[in-house]
Amino acid sequence: MNERAGAVIMKDNHILLFRRVKEGWGEYWVFPGGGVEEGETPEQAMVREV
Repeated sequence: MNERAGAVIMKDNHILLFRRVKEGWGEYWVFPGGGVEEGETPEQAMVREV
């Protein structure tokens, strides 16, 4: 299974984003998130990724 977890974190009207730079894609911004490891819940993955 290829489950994903993500989060939108808001505090004081600010949203947490990560800046990524990838060859061929350039610079882009993403919400925190990533893959769910085996034996992990989506909620646990979200906490780990953030």
